[in-house]
Amino acid sequence: MKSLTKNLTLKDYAITIVILGGVAYGVSRVIKKAKERSTEKKAELETSENNPFSAQVFLKNIPAGTALLTQSAARAYAKTIYDAMNVYFDEDEDKVIYSFAALPSQTMVAQVVESFELMYKRNLLEFLKNGKKTFDFGTGGLSSEDYQRILENVKRKPKYTRNK
Repeated sequence: MKSLTKNLTLKDYAITIVILGGVAYGVSRVIKKAKERSTEKKAELETSENNPFSAQVFLKNIPAGTALLTQSAARAYAKTIYDAMNVYFDEDEDKVIYSFAALPSQTMVAQVVESFELMYKRNLLEFLKNGKKTFDFGTGGLSSEDYQRILENVKRKPKYTRNK
C-alpha cells in the first residue's frame, strides 16, 4: 500500500478532488430539489376555492360584479409566460414575474392559469419550475427565489376586484 501512495502524482490527487467535488455537487442538488419540492407542494396540490393555481375550483364561485379578464387577454398573458419560458437557455424571468405582478386579483391569475393549461396542456407551476427542459442538468425554469416571489405576490393579491 505504501508503494501505491508513493506513485501517486499531484495530477492524480487533483483528478480525485475534481471527481469528489462533482459527486458532492450532484448530491447537494438532489437534496436542495427535494427540500424545494416539499415546501412548494402546498401551492401545487391544494385544490380549493382559495388557491388560484387550482383554477377550475377557484373560478366556480365568483361573485357577481367581479372584474374579469377577457378570454383574449387571459390567453395573451398565458402566451407571454409560455414564450418567456419556452427556451433552451436563458429564460426571461422578468417577463414572467411582471405578468403575474400586473394582474390585480387572484381571480385574474386563475383565469391566466386556466388559459395556460388549456392552451399548452401543461401545469403552469410545473412549467415555471422546469421551463422547456427535457433533462435535468440543474438548469431550466425559474430560480427558487423567483418562483417563491411569484407565489408570495399572488398570495398577497385580493381574491376579487370589482368592476368600476
